[in-house]
This record gives sequence, structure tokens and C-alpha cells, in this order.
Amino acid sequence: MANYRQIFRSTGLLGSVQLLYILIAILRNKVAAIFIGAAGMGLADLYARTIELLGSATNFGLGMSAVKQLAELCGEEEQQKEKSSARSLRPFSSVVYKQVCVIRTWVLFTAILGTLTCLALAPLLSRWATDSPKHTEAFYLLAPMVGLTTLTSGEMAILKATRRLRRLATATSAGAVATLFLTSSLYAWLGVKGIVPALVLSTAGLFVFHLQAATRDFPYHINPFCSSIVRKGLPLVRLGTAFILAGIMTSGAEMIIRSALMHNQAGTALIGLYAAGLALTVSYARMIFVAMDAEYFPRLTTVLGNRRETNLTINRQINSLIVLMAPFLLIFCLFLPLIVRLLYTEEFLDIIPMVICAAPFMYFKAIYTPIAYLPLAHGDSVRYMTMAVSYTHLRAHETELHL
Repeated sequence: MANYRQIFRSTGLLGSVQLLYILIAILRNKVAAIFIGAAGMGLADLYARTIELLGSATNFGLGMSAVKQLAELCGEEEQQKEKSSARSLRPFSSVVYKQVCVIRTWVLFTAILGTLTCLALAPLLSRWATDSPKHTEAFYLLAPMVGLTTLTSGEMAILKATRRLRRLATATSAGAVATLFLTSSLYAWLGVKGIVPALVLSTAGLFVFHLQAATRDFPYHINPFCSSIVRKGLPLVRLGTAFILAGIMTSGAEMIIRSALMHNQAGTALIGLYAAGLALTVSYARMIFVAMDAEYFPRLTTVLGNRRETNLTINRQINSLIVLMAPFLLIFCLFLPLIVRLLYTEEFLDIIPMVICAAPFMYFKAIYTPIAYLPLAHGDSVRYMTMAVSYTHLRAHETELHL
């Protein structure tokens, strides 16, 4: 019972932050629907998904592999402290501090790589994502967003692995509030022209808040010119290589769907409707799964040596997710027409059939997601990649059938 209490407490902490994030996202979407319409929301979604694809292709999966390695080190230290009565003035050993330096150094490398890649491919990205060269300048301006997203994922990995969940929650909340203020102001002031600065400035704000939270325990330190630091990061890169491929497949499937919608007569307006429907479908689920990711993955990593404890951990997580997910899905589908009118405008009522069809999938996701984390925790990158590619292919195929 105590284990379930801990799961619900951690999920409640981060889930409440995600609830705040969702409420702020709702307000932001309402402002976007009023000031830039479905077409503007579609364009913003295209930009964001393209940047996400580039980030997945260039971040070497460090956001996941860093959590695994650092959580293992912290778990070993906790076990040693329990066996020994000696207490240290520092919460972590020098080994952990050095690993954090390795993570930040390699995250910086990949952030620079992502930014330069976006700058180099901007003309191609414009033609591929929007079927027009008109948006090349926008992708040039969005290049820093790739690097900032990668840097933010590195700081979040440190907070998750070291169980600094309250600080992670505070940073996420502050970033959400800042994002609402920035996007609302820029959309009201500049309309569609405010999309690019809103995306870049919001991402920068998120990085600043997470960096501030992480540096309370780990002052920012990198050493890109130290060969030993660079060598210590190679296992992270090897483990993350499959994450790159899986991330590219997932983001690529999203882009394929949007490209198919782009060739429809409605163009970006239809993409805006699709993005709104997707946001409604996964918004509550995202609140639960993000909270789970921050608390469950490090906990699963530390019990891998004991098969019985591993199975218990997975089963408890599945039970908790089902309890949290099932009631909401029923209420959500029942009041969906009212929800769409409140959150968007009459223009978005066409997304209701899509959302109703997609909602049951969230229930099954609650069952298989805790199991899907097992190859990640084991560092079995090949199995993880195979699962991700299979799921992505199925998802893209089903979407094409609906289109």
C-alpha cells in the first residue's frame, strides 16, 4: 500500500503541474484560435513538429540515456549510504558531479549540432514542410529553438535522475506561465507574424527555468576540451543512437501525416484542426504520462537487478495509470462538444469524431507504456527501436487510411 501511496504522491505532484500546464495551454490555444485562427495554428504546429524532428535527429537520445546512467549512479550511492552510517556534507559524490559534467558537455555538443543543422537545411525544410520556399527565413530564425530544446532536455534529465521532482515541477510551472504570457502578447500584437518569436522565446524561457532548478545542486560546468570527459560520454551516445532512430521515426510519422494534410484543399487550416484534435486527445494523458516518466523511469532503473521487484514495479504502475485514466476518458467523451466550444471556437467542432475515435487508445497506452519502459531501463536500444518503429509504422498507416 505504501508503494501505491508513493506512486500517487509523485504522480499527483507532477500531475498537478501538468494540469496547470494544460490549463495554460488551453488559454494559449484559445488566444491562438482568436488571433491567428486554424490556419495560423496549423503553421505553428508545422514549425514545432519540424523542429521536434530535427531535435530527435541530432540530440543522440541523451535525454533518456542520461537519466538511466545517472539514476543508476544515484541508486548505488543511496544503497551505500544505507549500509554505512557515515554522512557526507555534499548530497552527491564527486562521481555523480563528474557524470553531470559529462552529460552537460555532450548535450551542448548536440545542441550546437542541431542548431547548425537547422541553419544548413532551412531552405529544404521550408519546401518539405510547407511545400513552399516562403518560410525559409522562418526556419533560419527557428534554428536556436533546436539547440535550446536539447539543452532543456539535458537539465530535465538531471532533475529526474536525481529525484529533484519538486524543482522540476516548479520549473515546468514557471515555464508554462511565461509561455502563456509571451505567446498571448505576441499573437495579439503581431498575429501570424508572432508565431516564430513566440516559439523561440518560449523555448528559451523553459531552458532558463530548468537550468536554474538544476544548478542549485549542480553548478553549471562543462569541459569540452577534456578528452576523458568526452570519452566518458561515448556510452551515452551509443545507448542513445537507437533513440535517435526511434525519435526520427516518430517525428517523421507526424510530419508525413501533416504533409498529407498539407496537400488537401484546406491546407494549413486542416493541419490546425488535426493539431487541435491531437491536443485534446492526449492532453490529459500527457499530464499522467509526463508525471510517470519523471518518477517511474528512474525508479524502474534502480530495481532491475531483482526480477520480482521489477515485475511488481511495472504492475503497480499499470494499475495506477488505469485508475487515473479510465474515469476521465468517459467524462471527457460525454462532454466533448461543450469542451470544444469552450477551448476553441465553432470552427473546430469538426474534430469531435476524430477525438472520440482516438480516446480509447489512451486507455491501452496506460497498459503498455510501463512495459515499454523496460528495454529503455535495460539499455536494450535495439529492442526499443524495433518497438518504436513498429508502432510508428502502424500509426502512420492507420492515419493514412482515415485520410
